[in-house]
Amino acid sequence: MLGKSGQSRRRFIHAAGASTAVGVLAGCVAPGGPAAQQAQKPVLSAAPVTVTLYKRQVMTEPDAAIMLKDWYAAHPTWKVELSQGNSTLEQLTPHIAGGAKIDMLGWYQTVRAFNKRTGIALLLDDYIRRDNYDVKRFNAKELDLVGRIDGKVYSLFYAYGGNLTAHFYNRALFKQVGVPEPPSDWNKAWSWDEFRDAMRRLTKKSDGATTQVGITHYGDPVTSLLVHSDGKWITDDWKRITSSDGELLQTIDNWADLVNRDGATMASPGVNVGVTNNEQAFLTGRAGMYVVAGGPAVPAKKFSDAGLDWGFAVSPKMKYASPEVQSNTILLTRQGAYPDHGWELLKYLVEGNRWGALEGRIPAIQDDAQRWAGETFSHNSNARIEVITQTTRIARPVDKYAYHPAFLELNKVIQPVLADIWAGKATARAALPPLQSQLQGIVDQFPAT
Repeated sequence: MLGKSGQSRRRFIHAAGASTAVGVLAGCVAPGGPAAQQAQKPVLSAAPVTVTLYKRQVMTEPDAAIMLKDWYAAHPTWKVELSQGNSTLEQLTPHIAGGAKIDMLGWYQTVRAFNKRTGIALLLDDYIRRDNYDVKRFNAKELDLVGRIDGKVYSLFYAYGGNLTAHFYNRALFKQVGVPEPPSDWNKAWSWDEFRDAMRRLTKKSDGATTQVGITHYGDPVTSLLVHSDGKWITDDWKRITSSDGELLQTIDNWADLVNRDGATMASPGVNVGVTNNEQAFLTGRAGMYVVAGGPAVPAKKFSDAGLDWGFAVSPKMKYASPEVQSNTILLTRQGAYPDHGWELLKYLVEGNRWGALEGRIPAIQDDAQRWAGETFSHNSNARIEVITQTTRIARPVDKYAYHPAFLELNKVIQPVLADIWAGKATARAALPPLQSQLQGIVDQFPAT
């Protein structure tokens, strides 16, 4: 193994069979010729170079070797050193402060938020223009949100994560209670009332305890619900907290009704399904639906191996139907020793979902989704992969709150209050507006612009 989560472990990853030397990436071309644009490329020799990649999550050595196999076949002298388990800014900061060599970083925040805290992101526009690199293959709204600062590109993304990337449903449980299967067409999403009714009918009680729930949970309680409405925690200019916003309050109360009045979730009072883990509740047939954060591939394989008859469902619609996805960003840094080599590695890892597939994630390049989904979920011919292949095309951007530099500090205030709302101790309309001044003080302390 390369390391344990939460630790920073460094290891060179070598691919088997990489032994022959290679020449330059691009030769010199006379200005004004057919390939004049490529004449600006630096001549990168086959001399030994080590590119350092910092990762949030830990990848096993065999998976890392798979990811880099084609890289070493083409560039056997250009080594990649992984530093893993730097999953929070607090863990990454000592490396930055100590001047550690960081050629490339895999992260999760917008580059705006990251650069506000660190200032080390490297501008990519010159590389994009030089190589005529097609950024239109990415979701345009997502790239604007996470990758650009004042119109300039500092970050791309290698795959999609997020707190609500996929809705799984147990086909057998739906049939048992006579609930129609949820839609597989995003244009024909079920209404919130239809969804809520289905979750109630899928909930079972015995001797005062809930023994089966309609749905396990719903992503991140602060941000996931808001893709279904125009509710916001913060204004689009990143400056003003809006915890008194009527649509925000209604959206949160909609979920609170399902938790408290209907008792249809794992967080509802009186639930005892024999397990406390959300995935296990679905895996053992005690929850009708399960939503997944990150990539859907790994849990899907577990469900198929367990013999579950499962499928993907589109999300319910309040005002909008949308998954909640957030891109996994990839950027170069000012602390790197080999930015030109790092750019070549960045492109390699994004293409063909080379990095994302090994984490079970939805591809960043939208045209890769159909092929990836067909291969990844081939163990279930009735998975309804059309739900997943459209995810990144139709997904609404999450509230900018999720990408604010003060996100973690804001969450520490909001999450306990939401926990009281889910527990029925308060309502959104009573509990959230009083947080306005406290939250605004945090935003003012960590401005995003």
